[in-house]
Amino acid sequence: MDISQVSACTIPLIERKLDSALDIIYQAGFRKIDLLGRLPHFSVNPVDCDHDAIEKAVAKRGMQIANLGTCAGRSFASPSEAEWEAGLEDLRNRVNLAARFGSPSVRLTAGRPEDPVFLVELCERVGSRHFGILYEPVNQMLVDVEYRGASAGRLSCWKSAVS
Repeated sequence: MDISQVSACTIPLIERKLDSALDIIYQAGFRKIDLLGRLPHFSVNPVDCDHDAIEKAVAKRGMQIANLGTCAGRSFASPSEAEWEAGLEDLRNRVNLAARFGSPSVRLTAGRPEDPVFLVELCERVGSRHFGILYEPVNQMLVDVEYRGASAGRLSCWKSAVS
């Protein structure tokens, strides 16, 4: 079976240092990883985590970071503009790190997953050519919103905003 497009997450190996986790994932046949966005595997803060060392550890094994699992964006549920701006700056930093690592995605906790139009606004406010959103209806189901009804009235607005 070809698993070349499948990534393995480092979260089940949270008790191990990154090198050990990468070795286990590599030995299992995976070349793409979903990097857990917290220590001991990763931190956005370069004081806590050596980003150069991560790049070298992944490259040494011929692997790729397919997703940076940072779960940024919790502040986007806040009505406070100051919290929004701090969250945007944090997200931009994470997006830039993902771009540096060659990762095509960053895990995001969008704050209002029941509202796809909100996600269009978020894309515009992040303002990075490296950022877009893969929106999954399961996000609405997780917050007990019936996704067909929630998306139906907004879909035309969403399509025109992203066109």
